[in-house]
Amino acid sequence: MFAAYCVLLHRYASQDEFVIGLASHRSDIQHPEVGNLVELLPIRVSLAARSTFTELLGDVARLEASARANADFPVDALVDKLRGDLDPSRWPIQTAFTVHAAASGDIASSHARFDLELGVVPTAGGTGLALTYDAELFAHETIERMASAFVWLLEAIAADPDRRVIDLPLLTPEERARVVVDFNATTRPFPAERIHDFVADQARRRPDAIAVEHDGRVLTYRELDKKANALAVHLQALGVAPDTAVGLYLERSPELIVSILRC
Repeated sequence: MFAAYCVLLHRYASQDEFVIGLASHRSDIQHPEVGNLVELLPIRVSLAARSTFTELLGDVARLEASARANADFPVDALVDKLRGDLDPSRWPIQTAFTVHAAASGDIASSHARFDLELGVVPTAGGTGLALTYDAELFAHETIERMASAFVWLLEAIAADPDRRVIDLPLLTPEERARVVVDFNATTRPFPAERIHDFVADQARRRPDAIAVEHDGRVLTYRELDKKANALAVHLQALGVAPDTAVGLYLERSPELIVSILRC
């Protein structure tokens, strides 16, 4: 589950390396009122998108074992030691993964200890998940989509754990169709007239409207039409006739658009 959470963060944040706080239940240290002490182990995960999930699982297991071997060094002491290199206004661990021994009503607390925390909770029917988040950073709808994506991710991992991390889906087929197809259904009818006739018509109807904009440079329809006509006259003077092939070798620029219109 922890490795899958790493994949989720990697895909959402587009980062290959990050630190996750992993809760460590210390059975050897008990408090008379609250029971076993729970410490946080900071684990730096370096994720190669082209590795398989099975490979990631092995890497994460080794990282966790190494972190637990150093669990006696408190994370607060580590933070204090590194404080000079950190932003003092923010806790250096922004996300955490916690496995709860029993269901607790405090998991969905309105006070988030981290920007984002995933809790694994035992339920009567199996295992439940709880995402606790900072409401100043995330909208409720965003967290709902993230939770849905995580469930779908877990199903994809269970179906094919040897799939590359980069290929693991976060969207159901229906959601992918909505994003890729429905949201991009922006087709509009294009005028039947030729493109240079269309530009000339726009130059007459709204000459000062922006026709081309690139790297801080702007051409209105009037300027574009004027430059295109000047290029056409120049080419005719060089002997270029209709249906003569003219090669273009230009970087993306307003001059490229001018040349396309008249070549």
